[in-house]
Amino acid sequence: MSIADDFAGLTFRTTTAEDYDDVISLRRHLYGGTDKIPYRYYELLEHSTGFAGFINSTMVCFMFAAIIDDGKSVLIQAIRVRKEYEGKGAYSRLRAFCMTFLDL
Repeated sequence: MSIADDFAGLTFRTTTAEDYDDVISLRRHLYGGTDKIPYRYYELLEHSTGFAGFINSTMVCFMFAAIIDDGKSVLIQAIRVRKEYEGKGAYSRLRAFCMTFLDL
């Protein structure tokens, strides 16, 4: 299977509170159980924008981004990629979507 096949049907969108379970399912045991996302997802969503990539209905990547410097810069606060998509460009594609979405 080629990398192009891995990303057939990849779509992106911003996340909402309803995406919590999908976000958490990406990497349940990250940082030995000290990952801040399970505990602060809703709080971070109030002040940042969540972005996610999906293949069919499965979330394959996620990131939180905050606009800083009076709208001139983006601060990436968290990144998660489903294990089987690591190192294949999922995050790069998500980051590109984020920059286009934020018009930066």
